[in-house]
Amino acid sequence: MTTDIMGTSSTELTFYILFLLNSFGSPRFAVQITIWSRDSSDNRKGAGGDEYEVFVSVDGVDRKGHVDGDVNVYFDSVRDNADGTYTAGWTPSVATEGGFLHVFLIKRDEDGSVVSRGEVLDSPYSMVVYPDSPKGENCAVSSGWTAALAVAGAGVDNRVYSFVSNVGNLRTFYIQARDDKDNGWWRGGSDFVGRVRGDTRLAGEKRRLVVEDVGDGRYKVEVEVDVVGDYEIDVELANVYNGEVKQGENDNGNGVGGLWGMYYDNVRGSGSGSGRGRVDRDIDFSWGEGLVGGEGMDTAKDFASVVWTGFVKAVESEKVTFYLDNLGGGGNYGLVWVNGALVLDTSDIDGKGEVVLVGGMLCDIKIEYYTFAGGAGVKLMWSSGSFPKQKVNNERLFWGSEPISGSPFVLEVI
Repeated sequence: MTTDIMGTSSTELTFYILFLLNSFGSPRFAVQITIWSRDSSDNRKGAGGDEYEVFVSVDGVDRKGHVDGDVNVYFDSVRDNADGTYTAGWTPSVATEGGFLHVFLIKRDEDGSVVSRGEVLDSPYSMVVYPDSPKGENCAVSSGWTAALAVAGAGVDNRVYSFVSNVGNLRTFYIQARDDKDNGWWRGGSDFVGRVRGDTRLAGEKRRLVVEDVGDGRYKVEVEVDVVGDYEIDVELANVYNGEVKQGENDNGNGVGGLWGMYYDNVRGSGSGSGRGRVDRDIDFSWGEGLVGGEGMDTAKDFASVVWTGFVKAVESEKVTFYLDNLGGGGNYGLVWVNGALVLDTSDIDGKGEVVLVGGMLCDIKIEYYTFAGGAGVKLMWSSGSFPKQKVNNERLFWGSEPISGSPFVLEVI
């Protein structure tokens, strides 16, 4: 980004700067500001020759030459453009919610010694350095936010890896969202997936796990199990690299919405070497008599299949009905699975596609589509008591996930 700053002027110029971390080394994340030099009459200079020093402080205090040490964070460079402007560049590595940008004008004598060093008008400027997008392996549970009983597995790194809970009691812990430089977020917007796994299969067994965005960079996880035993808790950050597709954009800023689709040239939904994958932003296709998936997917026009996987985020806590429309003819059909349970089989005339979802929670979803003849197409729809039948929009779909640090966690229910 580029921001203009007055060098010496009687004109006030106050601004608020937002910085992004350069976690991938991309120049587009680097900070760049432009300084305009002006004389004492407020006339903009047309030539170079001035010298500026630009740095960041955490509290608005210049500590250059301080007896306790210089802790100013200086810009990497300040370039004289020889036209009265100066370009300063910096690649931050540490996030800060409240910081200050300082710009100083330096005067030197003929011997090069500094004779004056003064801050330009309105400097320092308020500043925020935001962390980069959270990264799963850096997000962690901190023992500082858990009840004493839950800290049994805390290691030397102050992170929790195991929990203990009483039957029927609610166990609560918190996840801290962090980027790949381990900068902690102080606001919400990410999405985490949670599951409870275990070997017990007792009738009436109750398992409940809810992840709630607290809004300050933490995410509260509530777990409840009513049968004694050992369990594992999976916690994953949604929409991250999966080895084949790079992270993109979602409505929360953390990843491209959609589902991961595997396309096959058979009706088995599998096949060695025959499947090609991609992220589909929407499940809304009308391929007709053409190749399933479109040109370049190396599938087939007939006797082909697609399997989409990922997560769906509910709007409200309520019963939702899923539909697969526009399936074409020739015996084409589709299946919808939610949290591992089959909720819709379009070949079953009595199938209703109903399932109860928890608002704001991400649920595992899998869609299988099989086409035999008569044109191909599929559209994922849903409805509930709070909204009419409509397409499941991109911002409600998540195509991948990455475990957070320590996942899966051990849960001992006693």
